[in-house]
Amino acid sequence: MYSREAALSQDEAAILTLMLNTVRDPESAVSLEETLEDAYTALLMRESIEKGAEVRSRKMPWAPER
Repeated sequence: MYSREAALSQDEAAILTLMLNTVRDPESAVSLEETLEDAYTALLMRESIEKGAEVRSRKMPWAPER
């Protein structure tokens, strides 16, 4: 039997909060590009910690032209 109440992980709660805030106030929404860049940076940080060494990023398709 399934429980009607289910706990959300921190990631799920953060995504839900972001989605709700976007619906409530679309003007303040974080762009997909910014969200992807944040996730990519987090992955690189985790990789660096696991390796105990410096890692390098590369330009991703979503990155803005500078």
